[in-house]
Amino acid sequence: MSQTELDDIQLQLKAAIQNHQKLVSKIQLQPQDNGLKIQLHNLQKDIMSMSQKQKIAVQKLRKDLIERQPKGRDNNEVFIA
Repeated sequence: MSQTELDDIQLQLKAAIQNHQKLVSKIQLQPQDNGLKIQLHNLQKDIMSMSQKQKIAVQKLRKDLIERQPKGRDNNEVFIA
């Protein structure tokens, strides 16, 4: 996974979180609107999914970065700046 893909996931996540905040505000004004509650629930699932994708992307990028680092004298040391 590339940095660009991670950036895309983060932009989507940011937009979803902003939409979540808007929905929460609407629900506070219309607490009986079940349609809004369903939208909120679906959006929460989407946010969790995107968050998991982000976590995996960061782990892969971190692993790639570590693998590219020069090894120490005994090939067990990894230097991280």
